[in-house]
Amino acid sequence: MSPRIYGGRECWVYRASSPDELCGHHPELVEQALRGDAPDYLLYSPHRESNRGPFGLEGPSGSHAVALTSESLIVSRDQHRRSIKPSVRSIPLASILTMAIGEALTLGWLEVRYAVENTAEAEVVFFHSSGIEQFRNVVRLWLQRQSCRVDAGSDNDSRWTSSPPYVVTQTRPLVRDLRLLEIVNVPEAWADVRGRSRCRAAASVMILMDSAVLLAESERPLEPGMLMFGVNVTCLSTRALSTVGLRLPDDPNENDITLTMTVARHGVCHHVSRDLAMPSAAASHLLVRLASRSRSWEGTA
Repeated sequence: MSPRIYGGRECWVYRASSPDELCGHHPELVEQALRGDAPDYLLYSPHRESNRGPFGLEGPSGSHAVALTSESLIVSRDQHRRSIKPSVRSIPLASILTMAIGEALTLGWLEVRYAVENTAEAEVVFFHSSGIEQFRNVVRLWLQRQSCRVDAGSDNDSRWTSSPPYVVTQTRPLVRDLRLLEIVNVPEAWADVRGRSRCRAAASVMILMDSAVLLAESERPLEPGMLMFGVNVTCLSTRALSTVGLRLPDDPNENDITLTMTVARHGVCHHVSRDLAMPSAAASHLLVRLASRSRSWEGTA
């Protein structure tokens, strides 16, 4: 495979109309995975020298191409190391468990968890955050394919006004023009540990849609009032939502709630949990709403 003349350090993420507009090894890799199909969405992302990010994200660095078709999500990667061959992976859309996107200052990421054989695997793409909108389009198109209904007035929804602005910035563009059934805002929560404040739950926004659930959370600040830049938005299809549950505190006066969700595809399960600071009554209402979209629910006191 002979690459085009490029260094992998082009200036920006860009959308391509066909594989031959990609750089380096990526045209051949993507063509190989497409097998004659035409991509509905295709982008190129130059080399970003990052192999880990916030929220425990880890993945190899490199330049990437990402293609979305009616049946699959294709990710090609060139790590720009002679000892490692460029690679491509085709992920069936029916195998996707969760899709997450976020950014922290100049670093952006797309994480796709999916079922393959008898296990859950993850494909992580790190990119320069200036290309976040191109990557958001991948997530937005995937959400639309979960049969999320269009609502032209959703972008003017007044329920966003009580959400943390830095979380809204990452979440609202993903659901532009899609119908939102409920927006749940959860503030930061703090505890005093040996005379020092510790964040026990980060600011979060949960969005319930007809066919999808979005969980947006900020990084946990080190002290109250600290401006946070890292936000991660995890999206899952209600078709894959298997169980939901709550772990409630022993003390009824406390509001430390842990929301648990299990998504399953082809017999492979992936567990998602979030610590939320909200009253038990509000958490129970949320559980009922989620349970109506899942196959079963679990609750513990």
